[in-house]
Amino acid sequence: MCASAHNVGQPLAPSDLVDVGWHTFLLYTREYAAFCERIAGRFIHHVPNDSSDTPAEPEPDIGRTRTLAAIEELGYFVDVELWPLRGGKCHDCTDKGCSASGKDGNENTETQAGGK
Repeated sequence: MCASAHNVGQPLAPSDLVDVGWHTFLLYTREYAAFCERIAGRFIHHVPNDSSDTPAEPEPDIGRTRTLAAIEELGYFVDVELWPLRGGKCHDCTDKGCSASGKDGNENTETQAGGK
């Protein structure tokens, strides 16, 4: 989530395993909101991308690679067991998965492929 909070470029997305943790964290709304404020200075929305007209990226694991690089660039450790190759629904927001809002909190419309 921290990488998504600081990301203003290409879209980032959780792996299926990480997304389960995110969904669980969202249930604890006060703690989640406080965490978002602490790491981003704003609420970080979880944005399902179930649209069938969202094009998939040409290389299926490019979103995973981009997300892991963004996490590592911020100095965080990546537990590769939580990021297997070729995830499922939340593999990549351009592969009809989930994403996080961009730095400006606009539901990631500015940073999704095909966005403004």
